[in-house]
Amino acid sequence: MKIVIPTYGRPEGKIDALENGWIPQSFYKRVYVCIRRDVSEMERYKKITVDYPGVNLVPIDVPKDSGIPEKRDAICRHWMFENQKIWMMDDDIKIVPCHITDEKDYVIKEKELSEESFYDLINYSIGLLEDMPFGVIATATFVKGKDIFPIGLNRWGAFSSFINLEKLSADDLGYTKVRYYEDIAAFCGAIKKGFNNFYITKWQLVIGKEKEGGNASARKADVMQEAAIALNKLYPQHIRLVDMKDKTHNRKINLKVIPKGVPKHVKDLENNSVQITDFML
Repeated sequence: MKIVIPTYGRPEGKIDALENGWIPQSFYKRVYVCIRRDVSEMERYKKITVDYPGVNLVPIDVPKDSGIPEKRDAICRHWMFENQKIWMMDDDIKIVPCHITDEKDYVIKEKELSEESFYDLINYSIGLLEDMPFGVIATATFVKGKDIFPIGLNRWGAFSSFINLEKLSADDLGYTKVRYYEDIAAFCGAIKKGFNNFYITKWQLVIGKEKEGGNASARKADVMQEAAIALNKLYPQHIRLVDMKDKTHNRKINLKVIPKGVPKHVKDLENNSVQITDFML
């Protein structure tokens, strides 16, 4: 498994996913920070390999005016990741372990991820990727108890995706079919190829705060709406257009992802064990 972190234009080249400290130093040699092959970007991120010895800085050939979808697509085509199992994540996330209490609430178990728990997650995801070549980590909570399927944006691959590039190609994933919501395009692309996707809930993804750089330039109302319409046309059985309000970020919500055949209940919750929900065709 390789951790792959696409990044662009972050202030002072800071990568929260590394600064948060949840990725252990013993894994740094398998962490790849991917930037556009550009003098300014090389200068911006030049301290990464000094501050985090072992971490790899990988220049990716993408057009100067390209966005994150093109960078994700280029990563999946790159010889360094070809036929590999990768964990492609946003540069500002954090992972923490969690469990289900007797009261059936889904809670964070610890504030920090131990090295042992990190490797448990890595090894578990490697096993899942053999049968299901695309999967995600939860951002959700069981607001109504463990028997109700959790509501969570990251069911659809946002912020963090496990991918087996032995079984899914860049063309299969289709990141560049849209200018925004590209992770949702990849999620649906895996289903279209006939695979089930997995959703891990023993660990929880903490979303970083929005800031300059990254995909911020594409986070515009017209671009987001255009992408939603495109996804609805590509995958009408999974994508529904809506007109809702995101009060947290004061912007419009354009779509809902409702994959055909998604089970209504969470499986394998006995004894607070690792949980997984398959997204069926």
